[in-house]
Amino acid sequence: MKNRTKKRRICALYGSRDSALTARRKKYCKLEDLLAEIPAGLPIDEAWDQISPVGREFGSSDYERLAELDARAGTAKAAFDAMKGESERDD
Repeated sequence: MKNRTKKRRICALYGSRDSALTARRKKYCKLEDLLAEIPAGLPIDEAWDQISPVGREFGSSDYERLAELDARAGTAKAAFDAMKGESERDD
C-alpha cells in the first residue's frame, strides 16, 4: 500500500490531516501557577528539601561505590547462571 493511500485512510478515520498526523503540543505549567493552586491551609514540609541523600540515591557519598558493587554482583550472577545452566545440561 502506498504512503499516500495510508495517509488518506488515516485522515478518513481521524479527521483532517493536521489533527491526525501532527503531535499535540505538551502543556507546560509555571511553578508559580501550580503553587497558586495549593490550598492556603495546606502545610508544606520544607525540611524535605534539606534531607541528605543516602544509600543508592544519586548524590550520596556512597553512590559510586555501591554502583560498582551492583555491577560486580550482576557479573557474578551472570557467571553463576551460566555455570548452573551447564551443570543442568550435563545431568
